[in-house]
Amino acid sequence: MRSWWRGLAMAAVAWTGIVGCGSEAPKRNPQASAPSSPAPAVTVSGAPAPSAPAVSSESVKVLSSRGTVLVRHENKGGTYRTIDKESSVGPDQTILSFHDGVIASANGKVQATLRSDLSGKNPLPVLESAVVTRTPSSGVDLELKLSRGRVDFVNTAKEGKVTVRIVGPFTSSDLVLASPGTRVEVEIYGRWLPGSRFAALPENTKYVPENSPVLRWMVLVLKGEVEIQHPLSSFSLKAPPGNALIQAQTINSERPVPEHLDALPDWVNEDPKDPEVAKTKPALEKLAAALASHGDPSKAFEEFSQSKDPVERIIAVYGLAAIDELEKMFVIIRSSKQEDVVDEGIIALRHYLGRGPGVDQAFYKFLMTHQINNQPVFKASQAEALIDLIYGFNEEQKAQPTTYSYLLKQLSNKRQAFRGLAIWHLERLVPDGQKIGYDPTDEEPARELSIKKWRDKLTELKKLPEPLPAAKPPVAKPAAPKP
Repeated sequence: MRSWWRGLAMAAVAWTGIVGCGSEAPKRNPQASAPSSPAPAVTVSGAPAPSAPAVSSESVKVLSSRGTVLVRHENKGGTYRTIDKESSVGPDQTILSFHDGVIASANGKVQATLRSDLSGKNPLPVLESAVVTRTPSSGVDLELKLSRGRVDFVNTAKEGKVTVRIVGPFTSSDLVLASPGTRVEVEIYGRWLPGSRFAALPENTKYVPENSPVLRWMVLVLKGEVEIQHPLSSFSLKAPPGNALIQAQTINSERPVPEHLDALPDWVNEDPKDPEVAKTKPALEKLAAALASHGDPSKAFEEFSQSKDPVERIIAVYGLAAIDELEKMFVIIRSSKQEDVVDEGIIALRHYLGRGPGVDQAFYKFLMTHQINNQPVFKASQAEALIDLIYGFNEEQKAQPTTYSYLLKQLSNKRQAFRGLAIWHLERLVPDGQKIGYDPTDEEPARELSIKKWRDKLTELKKLPEPLPAAKPPVAKPAAPKP
């Protein structure tokens, strides 16, 4: 079953769930990413991002009710907080929403709705959406850094066109919405490809596509006409029927070309009768109410983690990852007796690591400082190996017996995190093995019984390396004849 929160599962197992992203893992070359002075944002081809002098520091305004939007100041650090309807948000602040958080430009000419994929039918498995507010440049009505997710922009001016500047990790583009009512959707989703290998990078590293997760972009015009102004080229799009869609990615991407659509895809508009929408939306409405009543959003997610409703438990895991409360998320995963919490926690970490450049380095630092009972949990090599396990295996690795022997060995690892990741992979690579019932939280004797069954199953399927032939004893030399 593929629900909104489980929509990441297919992409978590194989990147082929997103069309055109390929299967080759990005190469990590720390030497090519040596520390350097800050450089302007560039496209993959090296063209500079559009720029203009800043003329205003006016904020955006929140239009949706309290609990639908969380805010955190990027420069001052700290944690996320709930914010009231009609509140103003200044520049350099992250605005996060799990569904239908609405903001408007300071001049009131642009409205933006931060959405998610409730039905699980979106080609990009969007779980939450986040933008960073910026001071609008000259001639720009709304300027945002799109961190992740799905944002729906509408021209709400009384007349004329409006300009929205979207800033990404490596490039920027202007969207010109031609007339009032024009509506365009922008999505970004990041993913470390299976088979990627983590490398700790020096401080002040310049991030480029080669040392970052693959980021997939999509722009879809829902109503009216939109012009995309990019440093390399410009595109004119219009709502279906017409050239309504354009897609790109940061690795191995061909020059984007507008795609003709006869009609809007089914996933664009939520169908209240869709079983997944009907199941998930009430839980999100309950979440918004809980966030509205708590000063600390993490408290709301901790309450959800204890729920008897599996949808609410899964929301808790993804929610804590979304607000960067990894320590609390780890505690819940370790202490939970619910299998879905552990299972979805792994997928949430894959989603978290794919947010954008440098997030993997931040996670590595977290692992290096993570403690249980005031004792460090991971050495550097162990933290790197854990991240590699989260990234997963590509098709070539899945065919190698050494992959299965490595996972089998990790079932006996002293650290529960490795055991949990190992069984997570094995049960997806060998679905029939789910019947064995290995539990990474069991005591060692129970685990050993399950490990023996796994070894027998993998041997039966010829997944393990062929054992080396037994060495033959040396042939004794005949004794020399006596004189």
